[in-house]
Formats: sequence, structure tokens, C-alpha cells
Amino acid sequence: MKIYGISNSFMPLNRPGFSGSLELWESEMSCKQADKITDTFLFPELNGKKINSLCDLGCEKGGPTKILANKFKIPYKNILGVEYYYHCYSDFNKCEEDIVYYLNEVDTDRKFDMISLCRPDCFYRGTKAPELLDAVAKRLSDDGYFFTYGENSEMDKIMQACRDAGVKYKSKNYNWSSMCKDKPYDKYNLQAILIPKSELLKCL
Repeated sequence: MKIYGISNSFMPLNRPGFSGSLELWESEMSCKQADKITDTFLFPELNGKKINSLCDLGCEKGGPTKILANKFKIPYKNILGVEYYYHCYSDFNKCEEDIVYYLNEVDTDRKFDMISLCRPDCFYRGTKAPELLDAVAKRLSDDGYFFTYGENSEMDKIMQACRDAGVKYKSKNYNWSSMCKDKPYDKYNLQAILIPKSELLKCL
């Protein structure tokens, strides 16, 4: 799996009631979310559609990426993980800070059957949803899909950009209780979104 790092900024955080590595805790939570959402949303919506290649934007250390790869039986050689947080890898290639830069400027001849973006915090770093959808559309194969999920405040930006461009999408809501030491730690709503390239072309 090839890794591109797109930022070197990370601020360690401490959460009340949590002891240990925040990074590991977040990764475990992301894996649980990816597993559930893939089984209850992606599989039913794709209905047997074959996915042969994957680009995972914000891939962390590859946990959710590997879940998607294994469930869809995607060869690892056809997977690209793009991580924009320095703490995930120390031996990455430094690029620009915005993931849109990678999509528009790096390895541009390569297309993917699926581009995924899980728990996107890129919107808090300046990424604009219309620019993201435009860039994703250019990197998907002809029958490709954009798959993303995150908290409602994050997904609202994508859904609004879709509505503005007349893009149709499928979505599903989740009430998520993340777990820390077997006790409910945080409760929030997640939204999963799936958009075919045929619809994303309206953004171009």
C-alpha cells in the first residue's frame, strides 16, 4: 500500500477518562465504524458491484482501508492510502496540506473504482466540498463510486454541495456510541454517503 502524507501538523490531545494512545483509540473506533457501515450500507447499495481498486483519503494507519480491501477482495497492489496527518507515518512523501492537491496534481493518470473519505476533518482545514467532489470525479473510473462518512456537520457540507450541483446520492444515518474500556464514551450521529461517478460528473 503506497502512502502519501499531505501534512505535517498534528496536535496531541487528551480526553477525560481515556488512558493510553489517542491515536490507537481513534483507529479502533474508525475500524468499528468502517466495518459496520460497509456491511449495512455499502454492500446493500452496491449490490454485488465489483470494486477492483481503492483510494482511501485520510487512511490513518490503514485499519479502515484494510477492512474495505478485505470485504471487497481488492488486491493490495490496487490500493492507495493518502494520509495527511504526520503522526500516522514518519516516512511519507510530504505534499501540500489539502487532499485536493493530491487528487489534482499527483499520479493523475491513475483511476480508482472507489475513492473513500472516512471521518473527514479536512473541511476544518480549509477544504471546500465542491472542490473535493470535482477532484474526486476526475479520479474515479467510469463506473466508480465516492464513499464517505462522518459526523453530520461534516457530511452536511458534502450534501449541500451535491444539492447545489444537482447530484443524486444515497445516504444512511447511524447513531454511534464509541466505546472506551467497555463504557459508552461518546454519542453522536454519523452519516454515510455513496455517490456514483455518473452523478459526480455534474460537478465538472
